[in-house]
Amino acid sequence: MEGTMKVNKEALLEALKHAILGVGNEGHIEQSASFIFKGGKVITYSDEIMVSTPVEVKVDGIVPASELLALLSKVEGDEVEIGIEDESLVVKGGRRFKAGLRLGKELRLPIDEVPLPEKWNIIPEKLIEAMKLCLLSVSADFTKPAFACLHFIENRIESCDNYRLSRYIIKGDFSSSILLPAKAAKVVIDISPKEYSVTEGWMHFKTEDGTVLSSRLVEEKYPDLSTLVEMKEPSNVVFPEEMEKMLERVKILAEVDIMGSSYAMVKIQDGELSIKGEGQIGWAEESREVDWKGDPLLFQINSKFLAEISKHHTVAEVDKDKTRLKFTGDNFIHVIALMEKE
Repeated sequence: MEGTMKVNKEALLEALKHAILGVGNEGHIEQSASFIFKGGKVITYSDEIMVSTPVEVKVDGIVPASELLALLSKVEGDEVEIGIEDESLVVKGGRRFKAGLRLGKELRLPIDEVPLPEKWNIIPEKLIEAMKLCLLSVSADFTKPAFACLHFIENRIESCDNYRLSRYIIKGDFSSSILLPAKAAKVVIDISPKEYSVTEGWMHFKTEDGTVLSSRLVEEKYPDLSTLVEMKEPSNVVFPEEMEKMLERVKILAEVDIMGSSYAMVKIQDGELSIKGEGQIGWAEESREVDWKGDPLLFQINSKFLAEISKHHTVAEVDKDKTRLKFTGDNFIHVIALMEKE
């Protein structure tokens, strides 16, 4: 077997699990569901995302990603032997296990066209936390690409779906507008990067072990959200201290959207606040008394977000026209459009 080498199985699996985050739909782009071994790295590319991570394997070629990962995860022992035999990548391990995957040589993905950075910046403090919170307001409507992104600008990250708005202030300075797709942002959060960089049309994130995730940016103008943030002659509404536990109960039956989020319907009327979670199999509702004597308020909110913010802040502002409700934290704000009726 040509070029045989022994490698640590767990280290290789960890590298491949990072790389597979960049795997796309095989039917969309040829070879996008493959691992590309090249120059001591394993690379994946799906047009929107490219991931590169160092590996001990010194083989160059292309193999199916999910199949190699599945094989390695089932092999017994701490080490595996990897080499080339009859134009296949051969994996040997355990007592007598041996498998071969056809090794492609002709690379048809434009990975060399991705403009890689020459220098890196330290990830600003609280950046990952800011991304997590702002993902809650990203739109699932991909016909409006800008709203399906996180917007990085100056010292903040923000998102809006025309119904909700999130903004988080960080210790950073993004001199130009950057639109990072939500899909890529979720992967970035998973790999916990330490550095970032921006090149023409791409944003890159680098981990401690040398894994680099590169995401194609959306080239659109993001709207100015300032007018939505400002509240005219606001009045306060105080939420119950038990909000977190109430949400834990009602969200059990709440519908989950394509982004994996569940939502609660909140109604405040005649001194009572009620929270309702509803899905195809049923519904759950719970209420508490609150000090509110104004017009009825009705809004839908991400259950996870409301539970998190209620740990630290129980007061929200309602604008004079009763069209918006605003939560304010130490570094962030979250604005929700109020509904006229259920």
